[in-house]
Parts: sequence; C-alpha cells; structure tokens
Amino acid sequence: MDDNCVRLAQHIQGMVKHRPAGAGCGVRDCQSACLGALAIGLGEITNYMAESEAIISGLEWAFDWAVRWMVDTVVVASDSHSVVLALRSGKVPWRVMGRWRRVQGCYTHFF
Repeated sequence: MDDNCVRLAQHIQGMVKHRPAGAGCGVRDCQSACLGALAIGLGEITNYMAESEAIISGLEWAFDWAVRWMVDTVVVASDSHSVVLALRSGKVPWRVMGRWRRVQGCYTHFF
C-alpha cells in the first residue's frame, strides 16, 4: 500500500446487554498518525445493526478526511466478519441500504 491513504479503524460497541449501543472510530494516516476520532450513539439496536451503522458512519465521516488530505484509499478494519461480507456482497439491511449506496459512490476501492 502506498503512503497516500487514510486508515479507518473501527472500534464498535453494540452489545445487547449494555444498551444503548454506540460506535466509534479513529482515522489515521498510513504512518499511523492520528488524524481524528468519532463517537456516536446508536440507541437500542442489535449487535449486527450497530456494526453495520458504525462501518457506514465511519466511511461517511472518513470521506471528509480523504478529501481534506487528498488521499485516494481508505482501509477499514472491523471485527465483524458477517457485516464485512454483507457489505462486500451488497446484501445489507434495508435500514442502511441508501446510505451504503451513497458511500459506495464516494470511493473507488474497498479493502
């Protein structure tokens, strides 16, 4: 990977036992320097939806950083294999489908 990227690291809390759920992420450059952080409340939703919302919200937010820093690659790290597979296949929950389609239009590559 080249030096012209933004790394979006997802740190997600969406446990059903500990409602309300929340999500957070940090944005780093490819040298791991912290560029910013985001935390959002998600209310009472399932773990799967919390993971989906967190990744999509993070990608929406990271796009501003990518434009600001003139980078062309965003790397997403998530611990939810099922959500990543759903996003790659386009089989996302209807609740986030519109936002996911908009996010896809902002980026050329997903890793």
